[in-house]
Parts: sequence; structure tokens; C-alpha cells
Amino acid sequence: MKKKHDDHKTIKVDYSSYYFDVRPFVKLARKLDCWALIIVGARKRGKTYSTLQMALEEKEQIIFCKRTIDDVNLLCSGSTEFDDDLSPYADLNEDMGLNIKPHKIYNGIASFDNDMEDNKYKVGYAFAISAVAKYKGFGGLRRCKYLVFDEFIPAPWERIFSRFEGDSVLDLYVTASRDREERGQDPMLFIALANANDLSNQLFNTLGITDQVADMVNKREEVRQIGRKLVVLVDDSKYGMAADEKKTLIYQDLKDTTWGKVTFSNEFARNDLSCVGFKSIKNMKPRCKVKYKEETWYVYQKEKEFYVCSSHTNHKIKSYNLDNESDQKLFYLKECVTIADAYYKRNAMFQKFRMYDVIIHFKNFYKI
Repeated sequence: MKKKHDDHKTIKVDYSSYYFDVRPFVKLARKLDCWALIIVGARKRGKTYSTLQMALEEKEQIIFCKRTIDDVNLLCSGSTEFDDDLSPYADLNEDMGLNIKPHKIYNGIASFDNDMEDNKYKVGYAFAISAVAKYKGFGGLRRCKYLVFDEFIPAPWERIFSRFEGDSVLDLYVTASRDREERGQDPMLFIALANANDLSNQLFNTLGITDQVADMVNKREEVRQIGRKLVVLVDDSKYGMAADEKKTLIYQDLKDTTWGKVTFSNEFARNDLSCVGFKSIKNMKPRCKVKYKEETWYVYQKEKEFYVCSSHTNHKIKSYNLDNESDQKLFYLKECVTIADAYYKRNAMFQKFRMYDVIIHFKNFYKI
């Protein structure tokens, strides 16, 4: 008999379709009692369109989240004079004969309403994650069945407004979903959509799934249940329409560049996974141990080579607790700089991606 937790292995991305369809994965997430569905990839394949269309067809309201206040203000800034529509419902309005418009409520907060004279109704709300702190008792959110976080992985040139933006969106989710469940309604489903700009992003870090997603990348695994979260990685190069894209001059010229791999194939090409893997610690000496959140890492050294892993040692070695500000600075000065120098000389390995990410990009995680 097939076990419930193996159901995710039976669902595959339908690459024969021109567009990506979110519905099978929403259905699977519900079946597996997952509260979150994370989809990376399907660039220009309609993942946002499909998600919004699903909610409309179900006649369910949504919370549509963008990262910054400017993002939300921009989608509210269409010109009626020139019939400009910058909202995510522009194509749906045309295809479904609707007139859904955003109405700014506050800086970074808006409502979506179908403004047709004979058929007016609330579609949902738009929130900037950077404006969530201004949210106070917005009771209407309990009517929303889905919280959609669009483009949750910023491009390298986009500003990260806070190291805690992942926490902010989850705070919004908890507040809205709790109100629903207290009233006997179905739990809200959190749907996060993005392209493969960076494996190290605030949401993955907050959810604690960075290492598991890195493992999916290495194993070329497309669908995995991680706790009560369902993660889908779409290989854009497998779509039929990619064949036409491969004929374009820009594809032929830039397909093998980092930008090309991210854009055309949805690869996390900006992240170095070559230094992540298993290495024998035989003949290596323990140098120090590091407490990072609930994990304990050990740094081993042999001459100029370093390996960071979870292999325990009984030796008495220097210990750092990264929950403490004093240890953060000390670890950075005495260990990070040395390990980073070895890494750039190809003399450092890490058992897990998170170990590499925190140590090599320490200042992205801690204020030093």
C-alpha cells in the first residue's frame, strides 16, 4: 500500500503543457496536510497567473504579497487615461472578462476588487512584506484562503530590506490563518513563487530548508515534502517552448553564462555547490565548534585544508555560540576570515550548504 508521505513522488511537473499549472501541487499540498507550497522556476510560464486564476475560479480571496512597498505602489499606479494595467490581474482581466483593479489603502497595502458595475466583489489584498509591521488587526484577512508571496527570491541587484523579511511574512501568515482556524475555516495555504536567483534567501533561511533544497538541486529532484512544506523545483529547459527559445540570438550567446543558466534553465547558478559534500576527517584535527541555531558544527583542519561538518569530537576545543553577539564578532575575526581565505584557494569543504553560506557570507547573516 502506498504511504501518504510518498504521494509527492507520484506528482511530476507537466512539461508537455505550454504553461505551468499550480493546481495539482495545491491539491497535493492539501492532501499531505502541508501549510506551505514553495515553487521555484517556471519563468514566464504563468505560475503567478495560474495561482491567481485558481483562486478566482474557486471564488476565494487571497493575500498577494510583494517584497517592498515600491512593488505594491507600482502595481497600483496604472493609468486609466492610457488604459495601463500594472497589476498581476491584467491578463486575467482580459482572458476572463473581469475588471479587477487595485485600490491603495495605505503605503504598501492595497485591496483588489472586481469593479464591474453588475458584478462588484472583493478579490483580495496586496501587502508589501516591508509594510507588515504597520498591519494592525486587519480583520478582513481571515476571509482569504491563500497567501501568495510573489518573487520571494530577490535578484542580486535588488535590495534586501531586512534580515528578517522571512519572519515578517510568516508573522502575517500566522495572524491571518489563526483567525480562520479559530472560526472553523480551512487553514490558509501559503504559496511562495520565485525564480532561481539565489539559493541563500531570507525565506529559505527562515523556513530552515536551504540544505534540503540544495540536496534537491544536487539530486535533480523536482518535488519533495520537507516537514509540512511542499517544495517544487521546475526545470525550465524541459518545456517544449524552450526549443524556440534556444533559437534566439541571446540564448545562443549567453546560455553558458551564470545569467543564462539562471534565466533559461532555472539553475541556482549563482551559488557554489562544488564545495559542498562529504570528506573524510581522518588525520584532521578539530579546530573549533560552532553553535548555529539548533545545530552544532565542527571545524577540522589539516595544514591548509579545512572541513566544516557535524561530526562530533570529544577533544576540548574553542566553542562559539552564534546566538551571542560577542561570539559572532569573535568567530568572524578568528575563524571566518581564515576559512574564507582557504575557501577562495579551494582548500575548504563543507558538509552542508548552510555551513558554507553562513561562514563565507557571514555578514549577510550577522551585523558585525
